[in-house]
Amino acid sequence: MDADFHPYPAFTQALPGVEKDFFRTPLPEVEHRRFLAICPRNVDREYTPPHLNHVDVNPTAKRFDNQLSDIQFRLSGITRPIDQLVHAVIRDDHVSKHDTLEFANVVHELLLDTASHITQLHIDNMFKAAGIQGQAPRLQDTGSHPLLDPREFVDHVKLANAVQKTGRHFTRHKKGKAHSSRTNRPDEEPSPDRNKPKGGYNGPKKDFRSSPPHRDNNKSNATSQ
Repeated sequence: MDADFHPYPAFTQALPGVEKDFFRTPLPEVEHRRFLAICPRNVDREYTPPHLNHVDVNPTAKRFDNQLSDIQFRLSGITRPIDQLVHAVIRDDHVSKHDTLEFANVVHELLLDTASHITQLHIDNMFKAAGIQGQAPRLQDTGSHPLLDPREFVDHVKLANAVQKTGRHFTRHKKGKAHSSRTNRPDEEPSPDRNKPKGGYNGPKKDFRSSPPHRDNNKSNATSQ
């Protein structure tokens, strides 16, 4: 006996979201707010996740914490239709078919949106870990496949590598240009003042070692007398 459930036309008509990709169909923000607006907030329930302690954490840990808090916030919103259904049962002592189907569709759409949001976080983190700059592609209904089309992901990786390579080449070229500007090129003519002696004298140099000693004529005349 087959234990799996096989949807039939009447079931699909009552819950049309069942044919959507559960992990790749995020709700537009307007639709997300509309679903939550159907059910009022429970004043006794806490919808805001606990915040991170004021400690020195690295940017990666802080980014992951923000992602987890966002998931918790979305999950807390799914409790609103649950509270509304329980309230309707207690108030009316029964649940109509219309209320039951409305409850099922609202919860299904909110769960679908949360699961798709987690898929988008997978894609964002994959791009971040691969060192790819810019925003990661947004979700599309692509069926049961990897997070991204492999060819699209390879194109992003190649582009990121090309940008990094160009940046390194520019940095090396800039450093080499700065170094060459401090030295003369081989074809550069020497400055006319480079070999000029200090003191402003530019005449022939005199070798004092080869000159005969100076003779005092007055002293020699007095000796001969």
